[in-house]
Amino acid sequence: MTRDSDLWKFTITEAARLIQSKQISPVDLIKSHLDRIKSTEKQLNSFISVLSEKSLEEAKIAEKEISSGNYKGPLHGMPIGIKDLFHEAQTKTTAGSKIYGSDYSTETSYMVSQLKADGAITIGKTQMHEFGMGATSLNPHYGPSRNPWDNSKMTGGSSGGSGSSVASRQSKAAIGSDTGGSVRIPSALCGIVGIKPTFGTISRSASFAMSWSQDTPGPMAQNVTDCAIILKSIAKHDPSDYNSAKFTPVDYYKDLKASVDNIRIGIPDSFFFDIIDEEVKKAVFEAAAVLKSLGAEVFEVKLELIEKSLDISTIIINAEASEIHSKDLENHASELDPGSRWRVELGNFVSAVDYLRAQRARSAFIKGLNTTFEKVDLLLTPTMPVLAPGLDEKEILIKGKKEDPLPLLSRLTRPFNLSGHPAISLPCGFSNSGLPIGLQLVAPYFKEQSLLDVGLSFENATDWIRQPSL
Repeated sequence: MTRDSDLWKFTITEAARLIQSKQISPVDLIKSHLDRIKSTEKQLNSFISVLSEKSLEEAKIAEKEISSGNYKGPLHGMPIGIKDLFHEAQTKTTAGSKIYGSDYSTETSYMVSQLKADGAITIGKTQMHEFGMGATSLNPHYGPSRNPWDNSKMTGGSSGGSGSSVASRQSKAAIGSDTGGSVRIPSALCGIVGIKPTFGTISRSASFAMSWSQDTPGPMAQNVTDCAIILKSIAKHDPSDYNSAKFTPVDYYKDLKASVDNIRIGIPDSFFFDIIDEEVKKAVFEAAAVLKSLGAEVFEVKLELIEKSLDISTIIINAEASEIHSKDLENHASELDPGSRWRVELGNFVSAVDYLRAQRARSAFIKGLNTTFEKVDLLLTPTMPVLAPGLDEKEILIKGKKEDPLPLLSRLTRPFNLSGHPAISLPCGFSNSGLPIGLQLVAPYFKEQSLLDVGLSFENATDWIRQPSL
């Protein structure tokens, strides 16, 4: 017999079986998660707003639908956290800023509407770095999100609240956005699975933008299967989003299979291991050995222009952020996080010539990556070169040298935002101090299924999906 108080512990697939068989109700499930939020939120600060009344009302509707035989699938009745970047009608959408702190949305983003159509319930809007303009989720307006494995450590990414809410089981899954790694970074630091799909695969309509050419929403969940369920729901063409890709929708969940046989995996021979914590390096190479033992072919590869990718990315992101947020700077400069204001101001100094040169270099970088993908099926790297830094940590020691942790947070993820290739972060170990370590796999365009299949194989062969004690 399942106790209602334990329902927050289950994955989406486990809870879905109980709901479909009517052993539990969506109301029971939502109440369990709201209780979980109540008991842990002071430690974590995962949410900017918790939608208690709204989620319970939606759970009652879901319960009636299921009772009448209208079961919509594994997301029906599931509590999902939504990064406070995406609009949902009749809820506040702050983008982590005080500028929009009192505004109620009048529209719902296409991505959120797809989740709603499949029966998902928004349990809250998750904490984030203001406008997504940072990799720490240290927000001066709403406070920092804190790591469930160690509350003195950061969650990382601008989607930090989504990461902590999933890792702590406050929500069954969450939606983040990834401009430089902000789905994968908090996934790695919080010990969960997060996937950034091919650019344009998920609609960004009715959301706050940072970089029109690199922003990519993505799901974050306890495991690969749950990520596949979410991705199946939201990866669809949206005519209202001019960057939305036209492709045939894929049922990532139905097609999911643990398979590594004959997969060629390339490990970059430099850059990704130049500045790295030794515990992270060890865990990643042990993960590569696991995949090899499962049947993958693993070998070194060289990536062209990888050392230039960060500079190229910085120029493009800053220029686009400056253009997008020019009115915020003009009308609300004093209300902005100093870091956000600095980024927008910096973008004003990027000339048209600089921007075009960066775009040309970007094309060369993409061409080189696509050439590499003719030789390999996947790339394997660390998601993060370091363990979760402390909330106020300014220096970390790597190979006997003091390093600023902030630039390192997105160092290994940003290249694949620049290129637009899909990438997944998988838990692949823990440090001696008990902090999670993440493995990054990267695939050719629209090969998300390969990431999920290989990820599931790795997950089945290891024991790194764990729950922090809170």
